[in-house]
Amino acid sequence: MSETILQIFHAPGCGHCEYQLDLLKRWKPPGVRIQLVNCDTSPAFDKAAGIEATPTLIVLRDGKEIKRHVGIASEPEIMALLAQI
Repeated sequence: MSETILQIFHAPGCGHCEYQLDLLKRWKPPGVRIQLVNCDTSPAFDKAAGIEATPTLIVLRDGKEIKRHVGIASEPEIMALLAQI
């Protein structure tokens, strides 16, 4: 069975990141595992993932990147992002 993961690259003190995290605490996309990545504590991982700004959302299916969204995303935008996979 394939697994869908929504990675959220964020940084403490980033207002847009805090908003994004708060949204995802209130609303969890069904059938999607959420993985938070703190950019301050994992710079090597950020570099390997090509993160240039926060927040960045990456949708993975079976470990492979399918879609990427840079910047804050609303619930409808996240739903549209996930619907494309």
